[in-house]
Amino acid sequence: CIRVNKFQRVDPDVLKACENSCILYSDLGLPKELTLWVDPCEVCCR
Repeated sequence: CIRVNKFQRVDPDVLKACENSCILYSDLGLPKELTLWVDPCEVCCR
């Protein structure tokens, strides 16, 4: 589960992916609150 909210503004896994891809985290334009579930055959977000 990837979660971004007022308590955790930056997800460490997404930040690492950005660094590896030479993308600024701030350029992603993520909402202030995001929950992302990643399963082998399905991705859901809220």
